[in-house]
Amino acid sequence: MILGIDTSNYTTSVCMIDKSGNIVYENRKILPVKEGQRGLRQSDAVYEHVRNLPELTDGIDKFDISCIAASVTPRRVEGSFMPCFLVGKNFAKTMANLLHVPFHETTHQEGHIASALMGNADIDASRPFIFVHLSGGTTEILLCREDEYGYDCKIIGNTSDISAGQFIDRVGVNLGMQFPCGAEMDSIFDSENKELTLPTSVKGSVISFAGVETKVAGLIEEESITRASAVSAVFRCVGRSIGRAVEYAAKEHGIKDIILGGGVSSSMNVKNIILKELHPSRSVHSSPKGLSADNSVGVALLGLKHGGRND
Repeated sequence: MILGIDTSNYTTSVCMIDKSGNIVYENRKILPVKEGQRGLRQSDAVYEHVRNLPELTDGIDKFDISCIAASVTPRRVEGSFMPCFLVGKNFAKTMANLLHVPFHETTHQEGHIASALMGNADIDASRPFIFVHLSGGTTEILLCREDEYGYDCKIIGNTSDISAGQFIDRVGVNLGMQFPCGAEMDSIFDSENKELTLPTSVKGSVISFAGVETKVAGLIEEESITRASAVSAVFRCVGRSIGRAVEYAAKEHGIKDIILGGGVSSSMNVKNIILKELHPSRSVHSSPKGLSADNSVGVALLGLKHGGRND
């Protein structure tokens, strides 16, 4: 079995897969955020991961572990670092040393890509494809291709200020919701509610959300807008902005296959709005159900590919 561990900014995740890539054990725990807060300090995230990992790995001694993999940085670029990933890295490396098995280092972003591809076997990852990473702190359009380490990723689109997830969560907290707010806002979204229309700011494949977020915050403070109107307008703004930026990037680089991943992409409402902005020739895929949000499945799959096939 291959054990995967991911300790992101908001979720502790553990997964076990067999050598055929089948999930045999998967558990994760979302880190608690105090009411009214819009995120976690790294020190708090580190503390929660240290508490969660023993609980989430309780009982894995029944598995014959042949490799352990962990996400050790957010991305595979120089200078990419967050303290929360040190917890998973050190926990995984210590276990690997004790069990005398290989330890494979990968990244959080590549884990997202690997788990997304798990349900999209028709995509040839050896050829360039676009992965749209839409999570709480990241909005990036990536030109990807499988390589010897995992996935070579080049940013071809992003936001110039706050991410789509930050935009959504800030509005949700201002509306009195518990962070993270995406799921609750998703249940409130009304496609027929056109009371408020928000402008989009997209230049090529670069998006800006800060200005429109400030506008919505002002309307909420003035109590001049309903919750449903605010949520519906924000989701339409996010979906249209991302869709237009992705379409520009896909056309610019001649890419057909597009994968949507990350927690924000788990919203069918946002996804449907994105799809309306894309050319019909695009082949759009999504992460398998339950694997859009932070998880360690992709981390384990990368461990299987690079360190877990040897007997």
